[in-house]
Amino acid sequence: MSRSLFAAALLLVASPLIAAPFVKRLGRCPHQFDFSAEITSRHPGEVTVQWLRSDGATGPSQKLHFNRGNETRRVFDHWRLGSRYRGWEQLRVTDGAGNRSMSRRVTFTNRCR
Repeated sequence: MSRSLFAAALLLVASPLIAAPFVKRLGRCPHQFDFSAEITSRHPGEVTVQWLRSDGATGPSQKLHFNRGNETRRVFDHWRLGSRYRGWEQLRVTDGAGNRSMSRRVTFTNRCR
């Protein structure tokens, strides 16, 4: 499994960070890519997160509640590919006032043997 970790930011959460910018994979298919994002709050409040993909698909919206500042939540997504594909995934974070922030795109390449 390939892992990608990044964080998204808005006024409610800390600045964006990305730990794994590009994943290139060659192997047997199908293959599952696992994405993990950490979101750290600046103060109490609620945000909605949603994964976005290069193929146009979107994940379900998920609400996260922060009781205080400097609180961290982790969210996950999994994408199973059965053929060659080059794409990206990113996280959208929306606060209670409707302000949106996007993480950087994590790009990847899947090549099947």
